[in-house]
Amino acid sequence: MNDRASAVGSVRVTRDSTRLRDEWRACTILVNGADVATVRRGKSVSLDLLPGPHTVRLKIDWCASPEVVVTVAAGAEHHLECGPQASEAGNLSLIAAERDNYLWLRPPDEPAVESGTALAIRAGRSTATPACGAPSPA
Repeated sequence: MNDRASAVGSVRVTRDSTRLRDEWRACTILVNGADVATVRRGKSVSLDLLPGPHTVRLKIDWCASPEVVVTVAAGAEHHLECGPQASEAGNLSLIAAERDNYLWLRPPDEPAVESGTALAIRAGRSTATPACGAPSPA
């Protein structure tokens, strides 16, 4: 492995292939607020990132996913999965009231995270943490 490859880690984002909603549209992947890639239904994208914490989020038009904080370690690969939040029947309420919860983004096998939380991933484990401005759980 060369020095550059050992100095970075990666985040692989895989989009769900089972839901038909938004099937023809690509989701934009944002890392630390910058557009870095797109992912289409049933596809994966791998992002090389410097070690340290990074905020990952998806956007599609004016809607988005909650933020996920990934702490990248050199040489490690972190996995995230994403997809539409609700059935096709629930689109209007998500667009109107919960634009930042229209999509889900989480590690594989992670249970759904409540609206208003960010997901923190450190050393291969994940924990739900309050998002900026969200009240802390009691």
